[in-house]
This record gives sequence, structure tokens and C-alpha cells, in this order.
Amino acid sequence: MFETQVRRYVGTIHGLPPNGQAVIVTNSSLKMLPCRRQFFFAEIERLRAPGTRRMDAGSAWDTVISDVYTWWMEHDRPYPVNGLNECVWCSGFGERAIEGGAVVPCDFCAAIGESVISRAMRKYYDTVERDRARDDGFVTYSPEDLEKTEETLRRMLDGYLVRFHGGPLQSMKIVAVQPMLARQIVNPRTGKPFRGQTLLEELPNGDLVVAGSGALHRADKIRKVTWPWYLLGMLDALAADRRTNMGTVIDAKASVQPSRYHDGIPFDPQLPGYCWLVEAHLEAFGLSGVEGFMYDVTHGKFQPDPDELQWKPPKVDEMKEMCAARGIETRGAKKSEDYMALLGIQPGHGGFSKKQNSGVPSWRYRRAVEAAGLDLAEYEEHIEMLADTVDRGLYRRDPATFGDERRARFGRETYAKASLVAALRRSAAGMATAEEQDIHFDREPICTIPGGSCAYKGPCAMDAPETRGGYDVAPSQVWGEDVTTRVAPADITPSDIDTDTDGDQFDW
Repeated sequence: MFETQVRRYVGTIHGLPPNGQAVIVTNSSLKMLPCRRQFFFAEIERLRAPGTRRMDAGSAWDTVISDVYTWWMEHDRPYPVNGLNECVWCSGFGERAIEGGAVVPCDFCAAIGESVISRAMRKYYDTVERDRARDDGFVTYSPEDLEKTEETLRRMLDGYLVRFHGGPLQSMKIVAVQPMLARQIVNPRTGKPFRGQTLLEELPNGDLVVAGSGALHRADKIRKVTWPWYLLGMLDALAADRRTNMGTVIDAKASVQPSRYHDGIPFDPQLPGYCWLVEAHLEAFGLSGVEGFMYDVTHGKFQPDPDELQWKPPKVDEMKEMCAARGIETRGAKKSEDYMALLGIQPGHGGFSKKQNSGVPSWRYRRAVEAAGLDLAEYEEHIEMLADTVDRGLYRRDPATFGDERRARFGRETYAKASLVAALRRSAAGMATAEEQDIHFDREPICTIPGGSCAYKGPCAMDAPETRGGYDVAPSQVWGEDVTTRVAPADITPSDIDTDTDGDQFDW
């Protein structure tokens, strides 16, 4: 059967035609259009950059938060605290009961009972294995890095459960986790499906891919198609209002600057785009409409414990008075240690620092005081201050509405971008010389702006086999007979939070 497979999207994609005759674009690919040279390397040359620390961090938190949302969706009750140390689905036994009473190997933890924190660390250990295969001795993560990263994740999840009382969302119920949705792109002038002409070239195994650089001059078999174009996206979670059944798109992030998502709500089209996607699938999720979207952002910093102060004995004069009051002979006592011995005073706990800029969450401070057996009343004021300052900055849920104008605007913009992609692909296929890259795929140095980055700096500065050596080559979309059963899952597994590689590196 003729099918299509989109890289990184495995499983059911709602909205695609069953005959595979669809051309796909994603938010990730459209984000590259500001620098056409970046788009060229990623989408025309099909270069896939290796993972980065930033991507690993995003992927790790995505694994954690997806487990939490899935628990809420399945059980609609708080996520168990034991999830910090063992698989919540099988309580660490590696087996779980399913509907009907049968006991099966736990598919969440691969039947080994490990916690979601341990599962989230797999990406890091994959990176370690990748580094071991290098011949230059480069190491991305040291053993100390791995230990600190795992503890950072653990404290992030622990704090998330404390901050939101384990969930679930009080006014909303989770109805889908990481659903993959496609919606047809429409010409806003005519209302008809966009069918930009696409050139496909045939690979040696018979599969079809979008024609690459110079395909019209070198490829033996070129096929022209005018299939409809679709936007494809994967949401972190989808929720329904418990009263109205209106939908809300939830985007979960781990960031060292959570406020930037709130500040970008009026301008960033990604979340309104996800709302636009959901509108085409209301019936599939039992929704009456789309209300808006919400960022669920967790700070990626390491959440510290309070500093323990050094214990100090009473002053010598005070101990002299204590000895006199008790009738204790002090002849020969000179040092503080002498009086402590006479009075039977043992070194104790020195208490905890009350520095206001320590960054300690209120719950970790409270736990430390209780564990030390100290009088909590002496620290209540400081703990309240931490709740008002530190806690608020660690976890943010910023909602936004989604109206008719934002929906229509996104549809028009997506059509414009898809039209540009279609034109760029055709231009690439027709290029006869390497110099034509500069005409059709000019550079825009987005990598030089504050916070900007690009995975293709090497080949952009000097395109040569040596600078392309660290990249894998894989098409974004493949068409063929039974192609979904032949493409290796490792090549198309969704990575960090499409989550769109926006996850910031953990800050510790």
C-alpha cells in the first residue's frame, strides 16, 4: 500500500489522507525560513545535526512531564510521589495489571521498574555512548555532569508535584498526550486546498523523497505531483474544560528563562498554530471548541537546599553563670571546651542561613528545618518570603485565549510559508551549479543575534565534505509501498520537546 512517513513522527497522525498523497510541513521546518541557507542544509540537503546539551535537556524534561500528563489522563488523580524513585505504572515491579485483570510486562519502564527520572536520563547515556565511538576523545558529559543532571531533574519533578499538589488540573481534564495532528493548508483567497507543485525523486530502493539539489540535472526519475499540503504538529498535551468541554493546548517547557514564554505570547505563532490544528479534530477528542493555550514552564535550575550554619557554643561568661547557678565547681576551667564539659553541652545544629538570594524553594527549606528537628516557628517568616519570591519563579502556567482573528491570521501565514517552501524546493531541484545556492538560499545571520543558534555553522562558513562529516543524512518525508514498516524507528522517533528543540539547557 502506498504510504508516507514523516521523520520523527511515529504512530497515528490524525488528519492525513490514508493514500499517503500529502506533502507535509512542520513548525520546525517553517522556523528555518528566516535564514534560507539554514533551510537549505536541513530540508534540501537533509542534514541531521547530532544532539546537543540543550536538546538533551529538553528531551529529558519532556519524558518526565509526559509521564505526569499521561497519568493524569488515565487516572485523573495526583501523580504519585513514589514516581521519583520507581515506575508509577507498576510500582517498580516491572509488571502491571491491565483491563480485564491480566498482568503484563510494564510498557512504560520496559519491565524493569525504573522511575521516569531514570528513563529521562537514557538520552544522556546515549550521548555518552556516542562520544565513546569518537576518535578525538571528546566528552559531552562527565560522570559528575550526569549525577548533577539526574538530581536536577529529580528536584524539578519533586517541586512540580509540591507546587501543584500532584495535579491534575482542577478546572481541566487531560484528554490527549503528545497527539500528532495534521490540517490541510488552504489558499485564503480561494478557500481551496493548497497544492503547490512538488518534485519527487526516486531513491534506489524505489521510495520517493522531495527532490534535492540539482535533481533535475542528475536524477534518473523525477515525478511531479500536486498533492495537497498539510501542516503537521505534535502537542505536549490537550485538555478539556470540565464544565464547557472547550479545549486548551498545553505546551510544557524546561527553561532557564521561563518569563520569555509569557512575554512572547502576543507574538509567537507556535501555540496559536497548535490551536488551529486542534480545531480540525474537535470530534476526535470530544471537544466543543478551542478556548486557547497555556505554557507550563518549569525553571531548569538546580533547586538547592539551605546552607547549614556552624554551631556556636554559649559564650564563656554565660557558661560561668550557668555553672554558678548549678553549683558546679569551675576551678581549673579556662577554655570554652572546659565549661562545655562541665555543663555536659554537646555540639548541636547551627540552624540554617536566611539569605534572601539563596534561591532555595520554600518546600526544601521547610523540609530541612523539620529534618533537623529545629523550631519551625523561627523560620516561618523566611519560608513565607521564599514562597512569594523563589517559588513563583520556578513554575509558571501562563494562559492565553485564541480568537477568530488569531486563527485566521495563522492560516494565512501558514499558506504564505508553504508557498515559499514549495518555491524553494523547486528552485533547489533546478540548480545547475553550487554558486546558485547564493541566489536561492541566501544567508541571514540569525545565529549572531542574542540567544540565536544554528546547527549548520560549519558548512555555512565553508561547505565541504569535512564540515558535513558530523551530520547524518535523512529526508523529512518519504513516500512508498509499506514505508511505515520499513523505516527504522530509531530514525524517526520524536525527539526533544518538538518540543521543537526549544528546551533550554539546564542551569546548574
